[in-house]
Amino acid sequence: MLRPLTQFPGMRSPSVGLKVAIILVRSQTQQVRTMFSLAYEVLLQHGVVADDIDIVNVPDWSNFARATHDILDHPVYNVAICLACSPQTQVVQQLPFAKASANEWQWMALYRKTPVVFGIVDTSPQPARELALRGEQCAQAALEQAYHAHRQQQPLVLSPWDAAL
Repeated sequence: MLRPLTQFPGMRSPSVGLKVAIILVRSQTQQVRTMFSLAYEVLLQHGVVADDIDIVNVPDWSNFARATHDILDHPVYNVAICLACSPQTQVVQQLPFAKASANEWQWMALYRKTPVVFGIVDTSPQPARELALRGEQCAQAALEQAYHAHRQQQPLVLSPWDAAL
C-alpha cells in the first residue's frame, strides 16, 4: 500500500519506471481540471517521470471507448486513469463500460495487465477539496494497481523444455 502524500510540493521521488496514460473526458470542466491537477502531482511525487505521463483529451463518452482501446492496443502503459465529469443521468445511460461494446477493451485491460482506474464526478457543484481528493485517490489507486501488475511473477516454468518455448 502506498503511503499518504507527505512530501512538500515540488519534491520528487526517484523514478519508478512506470508509464501512465491519463484520459480526460470533458477536460474543459473545472471539476476535471481540479482532479487532474492533483492526480498529476501525486504521480510526479511518487516517482513517475513527466515524460512517462501521456494525456489524452476526448470531448465526450463516444470517443472515450475508442481512446481507451487505442491505449490498451499498444501495451506500453502500466496503468490508465480516466477522469471525467458527467451529468448523473448521462453516467448511467452512456458510460461505455456499461455497454456490450466495451467488453472488448475490458478484456484487453485484463489480458495486458493494464489496469484502468475511473474518477467520475457529477456536474453539480462540488467543493474543490473533494474533487482534489478524488484526483489524489485515483492516482494512488492507479499506482497501487500498476505496482501490483508490474510485480506479478512470470508463469512457473515446470521443466527445462517449458523454458525453451
